[in-house]
Amino acid sequence: MSAAELDRLLGDPWDDANPAGYAAILAGDECGEPAGPVTELLNAYGIGAELVPPELGGRLAGADDLARVLTTLARRDARLAASWAFGPLEVALQAWRSGSRERRQTMAGLLLANQRPAGPPGAAAGPSGLVAQAITARLGLGPLDAALRAALGNSLTRRLYDGLVADLPYVRATIARAYADLLAVDALTAAVLGAIEPAADALPLYAPAADYLAARLAADAFDGLRSVLGARAFLRAGPFAIFQKAARDTAAIAVLRGTQPGRLTRIWRGLVSAGTGADALLGCLDQAVDVAWPDDRVRLLAARLSREVVALRGDLVPATGPGAAPGGPGRELDVAARYALLLAAACALAAPQGDLPSDALAGVLDRLTGRLGGPPALTTAERTDVEHQLSEIAIERYQARKPFDLTARSIPG
Repeated sequence: MSAAELDRLLGDPWDDANPAGYAAILAGDECGEPAGPVTELLNAYGIGAELVPPELGGRLAGADDLARVLTTLARRDARLAASWAFGPLEVALQAWRSGSRERRQTMAGLLLANQRPAGPPGAAAGPSGLVAQAITARLGLGPLDAALRAALGNSLTRRLYDGLVADLPYVRATIARAYADLLAVDALTAAVLGAIEPAADALPLYAPAADYLAARLAADAFDGLRSVLGARAFLRAGPFAIFQKAARDTAAIAVLRGTQPGRLTRIWRGLVSAGTGADALLGCLDQAVDVAWPDDRVRLLAARLSREVVALRGDLVPATGPGAAPGGPGRELDVAARYALLLAAACALAAPQGDLPSDALAGVLDRLTGRLGGPPALTTAERTDVEHQLSEIAIERYQARKPFDLTARSIPG
């Protein structure tokens, strides 16, 4: 099942008459019976087959396709998607990778019957495999998409000061920043999933970086969008009540994925293991300064980010090279966080320009650069213009019924 097929199966989420829509999901959630109608539809279709290779009777085409399906489900109900992504996903991948013939057949039988196999020890603390971390990092795009859609829907219909809430500069800027954070997660997780085969040796570094930054950026985006909705962000009924569920689900999933210091520690270990050698994804920032960017803002940001990479590598040499001296946990976590931000920037720059227009790319890079500290690369006027254009793109996506990620397909609702 493709992500588009799953969207068609579940129908318009904003249709109150749809048994798999937000109204039904929220009502079930309030009654302690979450996702009942959605689960029935998924079981009828055979959702477990998405985790089973074709040779065993399933539809598992690849990690990136599976991630798109689970992310689409997470846009509808993140907790339901997580119930397949945490535990069942990792134990299934372990069976396909190294299980006996009998183990693989047993696992396939369970999943094809839509039964969730028990996860490995410690699965409740978050996925530990290479591949499972990368997939679950992308899962957060689902509830964030739903939250951004709710915030936009509210601001485009609510009037204030003789105009729409969406016309307020603060609201525009907040929408733009949340959208930039979503795009950064999209570019990073897509690149990491794409590196599973060609750069498998780097996955122990890439996957924790995606896991850490996806959680951090989602938290920041939800904080901003909550301010746009105001008190409506906490309503558990009504047309935009999906926001509070998406926020609750995201917070609950973040706990399952582990602590931020734990994620940063995994990044640091990956950096130590990799040393200061070539990094296929981060190397995109080395090349970015030589690209003839048509947008001066992107050129300035790429140059700034390239200098940050040089500084990062300089910090890594005494900590990971011969005769390395310990730098202390605080310094190690800081280096790990900077690496994750730079990796996301590199992935954004490497995305096809048709998928990420220059205004959107500048907005993504500006947000990531700002988190690195130091003087801003853009002037206040440049940032204001970037955020205005980025909010326009978000509104166009919303009105055209397209997801906020880098895909161009249409979605119901």
